[in-house]
Amino acid sequence: MSSSNNASLVPVLDGTNYRQWAVVMKALIQSTGMWAYLMGKVEREHFPDDDAKFQALSVTCKAEILASINEFKKNNGMVLGQITLRLSTTIQQNHQHCYTSASLWNTLLATYGKSTASTVFKDFKDCLNSRITTNADPQIYFNKVFGAYARMKAANVCHPSSAPGDDRPCCTPSEMGDADLSHHWRQPS
Repeated sequence: MSSSNNASLVPVLDGTNYRQWAVVMKALIQSTGMWAYLMGKVEREHFPDDDAKFQALSVTCKAEILASINEFKKNNGMVLGQITLRLSTTIQQNHQHCYTSASLWNTLLATYGKSTASTVFKDFKDCLNSRITTNADPQIYFNKVFGAYARMKAANVCHPSSAPGDDRPCCTPSEMGDADLSHHWRQPS
């Protein structure tokens, strides 16, 4: 499968889904072998600023430096393009000043990687909207709920020790451990 086909597997970053977006985008970039560019481990080579040092370089050395610069521009541009294509148009416009993939990645992390009211609300809403269907593996449901609870816990969102009017303890999935979950589910009235 080509990387352009794989790019469609990455959700579009809308500002509320950074954690999910970053995991899949990281996997895409790693699959292309360009992760070092994104992490800033590959730096663009430069010609010497001093004219005397530049003149002292051999023609072969100048050609090697130029080839290295062109290789960096090409690969950095490919990574920058892959990221930009999976950003909402508003986010694209807000971050068009980033000229390297590493600077864009770090700016997106700083801007959207922290928990905000909207991201916590989205996680809470995801928990409320999760349903176990009879024709699907319930593990999908539990993974979704456990993931949302983990993100809310990481954001230091408090949850009540019990639901109003309910004498059963309310806890996060990680606090349940291997306990029997049957008593946590209400029977339909």
